[in-house]
Amino acid sequence: MCSSGVKRITLNNLTPNSQDFLIVGIVIAKRAPKVFFSRRDGSARGVWGFTLRDSPADYINVTAWGTPEYTEYLAMTYGVGDVVDLINTRVVTRNNDDHFQPTVTSCMELVFNENNSQICLHDEEDWGGFKTLLHLPTKPPSNFLNLSDIKVNGKLLSGQFVNLLVAVQKIGEVKEISKEDKILKVLEITVMDKTYAGFSVQIWDEDMIQRAVNWKPRQTVLFLSDVRVNWNTFKRCMSATVMSKSIITEDPSTREANVLASFAINAPLQNQDIIDNLAANMPQPETIVNVMSCLSVIQQAFSRESSEYFTALVYGVIHEFDLDGIHSVVQSKCSICGEVLNTKKCENIDCNTKGAKLLSNYSLRIALVDHTAKLINCRVPANVTTSILGMEANDFVQLTEAQKVELKWKFLLKKTSARLVVMPSTNETPPCISVVALSLVTFQEYASKVLIY
Repeated sequence: MCSSGVKRITLNNLTPNSQDFLIVGIVIAKRAPKVFFSRRDGSARGVWGFTLRDSPADYINVTAWGTPEYTEYLAMTYGVGDVVDLINTRVVTRNNDDHFQPTVTSCMELVFNENNSQICLHDEEDWGGFKTLLHLPTKPPSNFLNLSDIKVNGKLLSGQFVNLLVAVQKIGEVKEISKEDKILKVLEITVMDKTYAGFSVQIWDEDMIQRAVNWKPRQTVLFLSDVRVNWNTFKRCMSATVMSKSIITEDPSTREANVLASFAINAPLQNQDIIDNLAANMPQPETIVNVMSCLSVIQQAFSRESSEYFTALVYGVIHEFDLDGIHSVVQSKCSICGEVLNTKKCENIDCNTKGAKLLSNYSLRIALVDHTAKLINCRVPANVTTSILGMEANDFVQLTEAQKVELKWKFLLKKTSARLVVMPSTNETPPCISVVALSLVTFQEYASKVLIY
């Protein structure tokens, strides 16, 4: 403890009349220090803010004032995760209209002054008990939006502050950007949840960037409190930005976070895998009734009007159905890491020590054609292929070449109705087309449903 002769109190016992007190808590968020210049004499004054927590229910904002050198020193010395003693701070009523500080539970605010107040690291044995508070979100555990909700609502949510529960998918490189004669650093991370993958979050605060570069893809789960979502004109999709009022809780100790953590370990991340997973788990394929021609599908997939997937019911002819070709339609993967294997054993040592097995499943691609265009490289998820062929992958590999040829010609060049899920193209990736359901149709049905354009 850095001083004596003061009374230690907790945040829930704090009143506007409290004086000569000591507060012990853990720093759960901090802001960048700023400098203000007096209009009267031009003198400089520094300010630095952080958020302190001493129990699951109690957290408060703290504002430190002093010379620019002093507030810069405080910002460099104390960071998120530090347990500190605060002595002789002043209690003021919180400004509810302050949109630059995190939302807290206390109706008051602590003001720290360089000349009268003190701060130091807490050195008593109870400091370890505060560390668990770092993993408790500052909002109710279920008070967050799914990423798919943000995608669906799009521009309607632009400019609003929301809460997100996400897993880290990818960490980009720290970039430097010139802005108003200043060099700013920015880090873009990609996050996911159970409803959507590939959502972008930008971080501009240098201290937060230092924390973020140590996060681990597929392992780190984040509760993002009060991040601002905006429409990204360049990428034509929604993205989020960490602001001064945002609080990031790493690896939250909540049931919802534990469920997401389990999902993130093996979640599909590539566009092809995501769309295949979506197609394979489509509960009612018959609800896809939007009839489109092959050309219409191609045009919408390349339009860049939206990055959101769409569905289509296409009446066409199966132009490629290569069950007996050079490339096998059955793929073997490691049961642990999911890597595609060309041998009977995974080359990853960790997988072998964990008793990895070979999992065989379909990896079929087809082409559909009508009088307007041709849809190539349409992926058919394993469970859909099983339904179409009427057999499991392990049974298929037992067929002779003649049997595979016979099975192929039951579908090749036949008229069909294909229900599709399509992920439009982006700046980095081409469109992905996955088949949800495939059925042979009569000439009469084909003629009555096929579009002329």
